Amino acid sequence: GDPAETQGAMDVYAFKGKSLKRAFLYSLIIPGSGEFYANSKIKAIAFFGIDVALWGLYFNYHGKGKDKETEYKGFADVNWSRGEYTQWLIDSLNIDSDTTRYFDPVKQEWTYLSHHLPDGNTQQYYEMIGKYEQFRWGWYDYSDITKTSDFRTAYVIMRKDSNDWLKKAKNAAAVSIANHILSAFDAAWSVRKYNKKGERFSQMELKMRFSE
Repeated sequence: GDPAETQGAMDVYAFKGKSLKRAFLYSLIIPGSGEFYANSKIKAIAFFGIDVALWGLYFNYHGKGKDKETEYKGFADVNWSRGEYTQWLIDSLNIDSDTTRYFDPVKQEWTYLSHHLPDGNTQQYYEMIGKYEQFRWGWYDYSDITKTSDFRTAYVIMRKDSNDWLKKAKNAAAVSIANHILSAFDAAWSVRKYNKKGERFSQMELKMRFSE
């Protein structure tokens, strides 16, 4: 046949594949979008739905963690006192700051306290007053006889609850990132599969055209 006619037929029936890089980038940004681009709509819905669910969990957990954080900070502001803690330093160690050296009668030497309370109510401040025994004297209900403080116990539980919720939020975000990456690679694989299938179909169409 006419070469020009043959080339024209090949151009009409030639398959135009999709871009692997584009599919990868689409799903890396929005999980499922690369699969949708590759005409794999069921997987597109699955990856996108998973990501929406994960971010829903993230905001839910993060909100609960922050609510608990506000709760334990307010509780500490009411029930723990720098003044009480400083008074203990004065009465017991004859110093007015935990950054000052004092004489340890047990070790019979001059030494420093192991922890120093920040000047402001920073995140470190709220961690230290519940975590270290050194700061137990600042809790209003601390008893030198029973060596206990119900306020401190309640505070530690509130902080743990807050941290647990925030950790769950962090884990949800981490799984979402993994979902983005997995979706990106799956999208590239789906496009490769789509292109191979399209090329085979195009060749069959072209052969049928020439056999007529």
